[in-house]
Amino acid sequence: MIQCGGTVTLTSSAGTSYLWNNGSTAQSVVVGTGGYTVRVTNSSGCSAVSAPTYVTINANPTASITPSGTLMLCTGTTQTLTAGNATSYACSTGATTQSINVSTGGSYYVTINNSSGCSSTSAPVVVSYYDCNCQAPTGVAMAAVWKSSARVQWTYNAQATRYKVTITQVTDPTKTQTKYWRGGETTIAFNTLRSGTQYQVVITPTCGSSSGSSSTIYFVTKP
Repeated sequence: MIQCGGTVTLTSSAGTSYLWNNGSTAQSVVVGTGGYTVRVTNSSGCSAVSAPTYVTINANPTASITPSGTLMLCTGTTQTLTAGNATSYACSTGATTQSINVSTGGSYYVTINNSSGCSSTSAPVVVSYYDCNCQAPTGVAMAAVWKSSARVQWTYNAQATRYKVTITQVTDPTKTQTKYWRGGETTIAFNTLRSGTQYQVVITPTCGSSSGSSSTIYFVTKP
């Protein structure tokens, strides 16, 4: 009896008592790789030992995909996806090679087989492509300004996958804070600012793997 992964349940013929060679006294036993016999006793006290049953449980492989770089790419570029070592491959694209080159966004997975004939399917890898002509953010303005905090806002650009927002005290450039936006409303708040002080705000977008031009504004906290 050969199977891939898991365990095997062996069940003897009916009797009044049972003794397996692994010490179990149940009619059914859950076993791994090995050879197994059972002595079955009936109601008359007569007993017999079964012929051995041999179980082989082969390990399932672990399927994985390793990308050659970032999964957020510029349109027109190519990404290489490589599966772990195996004896055969069946990619979601239909390819049967260990590595594939992709140039369109999507979810990719692979089913592999090892030398025992056992198989496994990887978790999907999602590749995204973006127009890397990242434009400088528009609509940049202060949504609110207080004595020790402020909130900046800008207009959302569907091509941007991330925004880097840096606020710097103009009179002391060492006093700076940086935050990153990755989703939700295009607004970020900064705290622990100095009252009655001028600050510079710089917003830089990232589209896929490419950074775009920045937008800069200035404001003064309330005294």
